[in-house]
Amino acid sequence: MFGAIDDASRSLVNSVCPLFVLQAPQRPFLIGSAVPVQIGRASVLVTAAHVLESYGRASVLTLGHGESLVLGGERRGFGHRRGSTVDVDLAVIVLGDDERAKLRERYTFLYSSTFASTGSPEEVTFFAIAGYPQSRNKFSPRLKKFGTTVANYFISRSQLHLSAVSSSDKFASVHFAVGAPRDGAIGLDGSRVGFPSPAGMSGGGVWRLRFPRDAARLPTGQLVGIGIEYLSKPGAFVCTRIEHVLPMVSDLA
Repeated sequence: MFGAIDDASRSLVNSVCPLFVLQAPQRPFLIGSAVPVQIGRASVLVTAAHVLESYGRASVLTLGHGESLVLGGERRGFGHRRGSTVDVDLAVIVLGDDERAKLRERYTFLYSSTFASTGSPEEVTFFAIAGYPQSRNKFSPRLKKFGTTVANYFISRSQLHLSAVSSSDKFASVHFAVGAPRDGAIGLDGSRVGFPSPAGMSGGGVWRLRFPRDAARLPTGQLVGIGIEYLSKPGAFVCTRIEHVLPMVSDLA
């Protein structure tokens, strides 16, 4: 069973892309992750708002097929005032036709028609979280040109009540949390293994894994959220429910 879960989760990393800014000419720095999504006629990269806010209007790059790609489209994000508004923490980068075509050569776009809900925390459910941790993607002279980046995924087998995590301005109608102790990733044999520092995985995708009745088929992943925060205590990813991206591009779809 764990081998099937691992195989299914590994396939999902092709649905996340890294985001960079240039600290200096020819020196990219990874700032987070994003999920390429098609919503009606709109093609966007969905990420966490704080990933983009931290760098103002600095040029943001990702990696296309063998080369870097400067993302020149409109950026839209939810604002947040601590203690006064809900911390939705979602943003999109609108893609032009050429950008979309180049990214499709490397990544798998997801469709809004396949979005799903998390279910209840009481249900026994597996989740996969995928993104690009900074610790596995240090700068090298080859990075910008050839795209030598590494995505990682984490498999979780628990959804937590939001009351179990301490994160301000989060609400169950908008957010959910999945258990992710640093030494609690599931290895191929079902044992617990460690995973790298999650810094850089903000903006990555969170999938709910569904098991088919046919045991010979792999579990399928349905996008349920975007990872926005990691809390070392109790060991959890806080995520925004994916449906909240829809009103952000309703005028484009």
